[in-house]
Amino acid sequence: MKTQRSIYEIRNTLLTNISAALNESYASLNIEISELNTDGTYSIKGTFKITPFLQSTIKRKGTFDAKLDEDLKIISLKITEETSQ
Repeated sequence: MKTQRSIYEIRNTLLTNISAALNESYASLNIEISELNTDGTYSIKGTFKITPFLQSTIKRKGTFDAKLDEDLKIISLKITEETSQ
């Protein structure tokens, strides 16, 4: 039987994997989940921002598209970083 996961568990998994992929601190990453589908796997879309500790300046930002299995293991993770002009 499929175990229903909490949004906290899903968010924690995303924070850990996105911060590792970007080589940034877990504490400086903020994510917003805009879309969450739970049809056998977890399909998540959202945005992220990297803000250094105790600062308000955004260092990096972009979007992510992730797919997790029932055990919250990453199946795919696509990160698109916005470039400043």
